Amino acid sequence: MYCQKCNRLLSEDNLKCTKCGFDNSIVSKSIKLKETNVVNKKLNPITVIIGIIILMIISFAITIIIMNNNKKEEYEYNTVTKEVVLNNKFTFKGITIDYPDTWGSSKTAIFNRESQKVNITFKEINETDYNELTSINECLKHSFKDFTGLTYAEESLYTYLFVLDGTYYKITVNYEKTSYTEEMQNEISQIINSITQKK
Repeated sequence: MYCQKCNRLLSEDNLKCTKCGFDNSIVSKSIKLKETNVVNKKLNPITVIIGIIILMIISFAITIIIMNNNKKEEYEYNTVTKEVVLNNKFTFKGITIDYPDTWGSSKTAIFNRESQKVNITFKEINETDYNELTSINECLKHSFKDFTGLTYAEESLYTYLFVLDGTYYKITVNYEKTSYTEEMQNEISQIINSITQKK
């Protein structure tokens, strides 16, 4: 240790400076006392416990808010979805599909009467076309009533692909963006999900 007054090197046994006579033992005790107080303040368990309790309360409050928001979104979504009455049947090759009175049909399509740019077209394709479409598009699985197929989306249309009794089908939903409301999406979804294998 060095003398606090004249900076002379002191021995550890004698803290009184032999040059200037300053008693460094008083300063040493004061420094040790301050260090002890700082350590005690850092390790105060009450402060730590209070901090943990505050964090737990904040976390709990955030969880409650998120859960309430999720319930609200789910409720709003469920109120938009309503059951559509599918009175009419359309048959194409080995499949049957139901559609509401607001839609009409031709030989290979059904269409919305109010906006004929919203329609669902039916096509039989060969195995090569089917394999090409499934390889170049990012397809997701889709379950119909009786079977499972694949689906992919492009701009202003999405397509369903499936195989029944060796026949390959391509069903495309074409829509005009301005007509594609949530109500229209719900209607189309129920029409598509009504597809069954022709008995």
